[in-house]
Amino acid sequence: MTVVELVTGTRQRLHGVWQESLARTGHLLVANSVLTAGAGVLYWLLAARLYLPAVVGVNSAAISAMMLLAGAAQLNLMSALLRFLPTSGRAAGRMIRNAYLVGAGLSGVVAVGFLLGLRFWAPALTGLLGPIPNAAGFVVATMLWAMFVMQDNALVAVKRAAAVPVENLAFALLKIVLIVVMSASLAGSGVWLSWAAAMAVTVTGTTTYIFRRAVPAFARASVPGTEHVPSLREVERFVGPDYVGALAWIAGTSLLPLLVLDLTSRRQAAVFALAWTICLALYQVPIAFGQSLVAHGVRAQDQLDNYYRQSMRHTLRLLVPVVVLIVALAPLGLSFFGDWYADNGVTTLRLLALSAVPNVVVDLAVSRARVARRMTTVVVVLVTLSALVLSLTVVLVPHMGIVGAAAAALVAQSGVGGALLVRDWAAGARRRVLRSKRGGVPSPMVRAALKKGKWQHERALATVSDTAVVMVRAPRGESAVLRVAATGNGVASLYREREVLSRLRSEERLGEWRALLPVPLDSGEVKGGGAFLVTSRLPGRCVPLPQARSLTSAAISAVTPLHGLSRTVRAVDGAMLDEWVDAPARRISEAMSLNGSLDGLVASLRRDLAGRWVTLGWTHGDFHPGNLLIDASGQVTGIVDWSQAREQDLVALDIAFWLLTAPDAGQPRDFGARVAEPDRNWTPAESCLLDPVMDGGPIPARTLLLLTWLRHVADNFAKSDRYAHSLLWARRNVYPVLRQVTDG
Repeated sequence: MTVVELVTGTRQRLHGVWQESLARTGHLLVANSVLTAGAGVLYWLLAARLYLPAVVGVNSAAISAMMLLAGAAQLNLMSALLRFLPTSGRAAGRMIRNAYLVGAGLSGVVAVGFLLGLRFWAPALTGLLGPIPNAAGFVVATMLWAMFVMQDNALVAVKRAAAVPVENLAFALLKIVLIVVMSASLAGSGVWLSWAAAMAVTVTGTTTYIFRRAVPAFARASVPGTEHVPSLREVERFVGPDYVGALAWIAGTSLLPLLVLDLTSRRQAAVFALAWTICLALYQVPIAFGQSLVAHGVRAQDQLDNYYRQSMRHTLRLLVPVVVLIVALAPLGLSFFGDWYADNGVTTLRLLALSAVPNVVVDLAVSRARVARRMTTVVVVLVTLSALVLSLTVVLVPHMGIVGAAAAALVAQSGVGGALLVRDWAAGARRRVLRSKRGGVPSPMVRAALKKGKWQHERALATVSDTAVVMVRAPRGESAVLRVAATGNGVASLYREREVLSRLRSEERLGEWRALLPVPLDSGEVKGGGAFLVTSRLPGRCVPLPQARSLTSAAISAVTPLHGLSRTVRAVDGAMLDEWVDAPARRISEAMSLNGSLDGLVASLRRDLAGRWVTLGWTHGDFHPGNLLIDASGQVTGIVDWSQAREQDLVALDIAFWLLTAPDAGQPRDFGARVAEPDRNWTPAESCLLDPVMDGGPIPARTLLLLTWLRHVADNFAKSDRYAHSLLWARRNVYPVLRQVTDG
């Protein structure tokens, strides 16, 4: 590879990352962490050179106490802002002001209480915080820190992630200047005061920017009708359990240096504080991508699992090389801080750096759970992690010194992260082997949905989506179909189906045809982040696959009125190509890590479709024999599963999908194998069925086949990530087409 090729390839990869909003936001926040971490290292290097180790130990403990108190008192509203602000629209400013008022006010009260009992729980800090001026400054600083920790998430939520590195770098550089200036006259408290003063200036400037620039621009850009301002009950249901988890995380991070100070000496605590600061900087990398995951996942919950995998991949690529360097160069790095730090901190720093790798799994799993509102997962993970870190520290430090605290962090992070990986692997294994009758939905969630309408369970149906399907009856005897979803994909699918059915049933132009549609009867949320939808039960049974081909004419006649609704002929433009070709290809590539295998297919489809006149209208989106109901005589009695219906879509896709899922005698049963058949073309009979929906002109057979396959595979990944984990399904439906396209 030449230098030019290397530079060009790097530029293209960086451009791809920047174009992807999730990755762009994550990398901006990581850049913020890197810049502030570098400035932080310089800050503590200066502290170690300008102040005695004992002074550094006490001052760093005061800073940790401030962080602990503010973090505990602000009720983790920073997380609530990230979760609810992205969809708040014009209410964003009010939400931020209320969060500031509650968080800062409670932080001030808690700081006063801490100072009143200072001699009891932190006697080592009485010399620094005992005087009244210092105590008053500590209270104000704690209130400001509560606001400071909210500001990053507020900026990310209102789409101003680029301002986060500016804010934090300004804070870092200002405190570096102040620690040098104060070293001459404030030898005992310059570290603490430089931190507090720099924070006050930064909070003032950032707050002004948020309310004068960021929030007004965010409100203007919001689309009317898409805003969702959470009710007080919604916020309480999120904040309550999330606060418990946040307290556990704060205790495991901010309380640890205080615990080390109490169990060792001030000089040993100074060494640990330096290593711990570097470790926390590493922990910021998954936290940054977790923030991006929440902000983007809230706006597109159907993409949550894909966003999670992307975040994991980007985080590990950035973090692992840094951890390797720290482990290798720990002695050299610590020598810059002084002989005392190099002689006593190498092993501690190495173990803490290694703990950052399993922490990636922990942080991103918690962020994913926050988006899906699985708050039990958030609480269990963070409480378990904190309990392990603190309890192991108490046990190990008396025997191992500060190395014991580092070992405690590594063991705890590895244990919790490993448990989460095993849980995800076990869930994936079940998806690969089983077709659960509950669609992977927990039984308690199904029972909770049944209780919502006092529905009586009849039987559960097998499903390959992330939605449980249950035949039910109401107390008065009418029959219905209950669907319950627990995942982001499943919940989004239910909401989409409810919207589509409501629109189509209210469309007078469809007339009596609407009798083929289920009637939405009830819907709502289920505790634990799930949702349910109840529709009427249509008469008839699904079309048996051996009988499907003989019912093709009846099936197409049944769906034709839908295709005629809002039917138009248009030339294919860039927006259509992105929706029909680029977006599905991206979803498949991300789900299966294909790394460019679809580039040739995408280019070919874009070339064949661009500018071509095509027929558009409403489509079912998943029109196959399993979604068509017939009576004993073969008459169509209903069409079900409308979650993938689209308006102004390519009508020919519905017909092509039916033809590919209703095979003729002698054709392969698997969808991918039929698309990949050598010289596959439409038969004269199939062409007669397709011609009426090609008013703008014929679409080449191979183009329509591949476009149908692309849509089918991408929509399956939207239904359930079990498809992405199923090697057997991919071997039968994905790889044959990829090989055929590559060879062709």
